[in-house]
Amino acid sequence: MYSAGMNSRNILLVSMLQFGASNVSASLINGSFDLPLIGSSRPVPYHVFYPNIAAYNQRDVPGWITTDVNGAIEIWRDGALGVNAFAGSPQWAEINAYSAGTLSQTVTGLAAGTQYGFSFVHRGRGSSTIADVMRATFTDLGANGVVGGGDDNVIYTALFSDTNVAWREYQLNFGIKANSNPILTQFAAVSTGSGNVSIGNFITGIQLNNGIAGSGPQVPESGGLPLVAISFCGLGWAIRRRQLARINRKARTTPHPAGRSIA
Repeated sequence: MYSAGMNSRNILLVSMLQFGASNVSASLINGSFDLPLIGSSRPVPYHVFYPNIAAYNQRDVPGWITTDVNGAIEIWRDGALGVNAFAGSPQWAEINAYSAGTLSQTVTGLAAGTQYGFSFVHRGRGSSTIADVMRATFTDLGANGVVGGGDDNVIYTALFSDTNVAWREYQLNFGIKANSNPILTQFAAVSTGSGNVSIGNFITGIQLNNGIAGSGPQVPESGGLPLVAISFCGLGWAIRRRQLARINRKARTTPHPAGRSIA
């Protein structure tokens, strides 16, 4: 790529552009469950509960699979049963469709050396006083990229609890990726404020946050507990460092602290 007349600054710029291009393919699909669009003629829903609430066969929901007993993913749209959508995400999924299921997606194309993390928005459905609880888990699938392939490693797992009072936004920063292995993202229903396994745990706004390599905590991706910096949107690195120290003293399965509430 080097040619006469290129100075060190130009070489650095080319290197940065090449690094960025290597991460173009890394993405999380349909993180706000905008597809399928409720009310459209195709695909045909598995079941329509109300005009703005429908369950779809998982094959018709791009990016996602579920462990639901009927293989269905329940999607809601803004205003359904009086529930307002999270800003910028007019649709969302209910993890508890027909059962206490798990929604999952495998993210590929995230290159080694990339600073990365994930963000998502959670809300309870059935109670203003008793929280719906879900578990978010992020697993490095190893070099073979296969779930259960023998070299999987859990990067992070924690419980998230929210009532139906407001949407709550969370951001997890995992630092610099040590390899290019795929990452399995999972959101599993644990309990509901309603006490009904088919009523609870709204989720939307799931995103992969990745960028060029930079400063930040290194996350070990094989063995031991990860050093995970958990930050709320808009807060500074000083706060994130304090949170990092606090989290590093706890087990990986400790319930997650509150995020940013948005009614």
